[in-house]
Amino acid sequence: MIAMATNDKKTLAGHIGRAKYLAFFENRDGIVRLVDMKENGTHAHNEGCHGQGHGHSHENEEHAHHGGHRRLISQLGGVEVLICKTCGPRLIEDLSRHNIQILGAGGRKLEEIASDYFEGKSNFRTAPSCGRHHH
Repeated sequence: MIAMATNDKKTLAGHIGRAKYLAFFENRDGIVRLVDMKENGTHAHNEGCHGQGHGHSHENEEHAHHGGHRRLISQLGGVEVLICKTCGPRLIEDLSRHNIQILGAGGRKLEEIASDYFEGKSNFRTAPSCGRHHH
């Protein structure tokens, strides 16, 4: 099973931590289908930590980041690959520790991305870090 970050339930979101939803796809007997759509457990965390402007304290952010990552990882139970446009380097590390591969893709329709993945097409980037998390 694969998961993808989305805001509109149709296309890939820009950043996993700011995405509203996670879409789950599987390939069963050659048929790629959406099996679930869940609210992203890191979305509310991220609005609280990063949506406050630059004058906020970073004192508890390390703990909050890892709490958000734990929520996301628990939502990804059974997922082998998470596909997004970008994510933070800490998330890439945390996912790899849980044997979840992360791949980057362009902003296309979720169904097209899922089909490309399950057909073995190589138009994905590995470790699509935004490189902006320096807390």
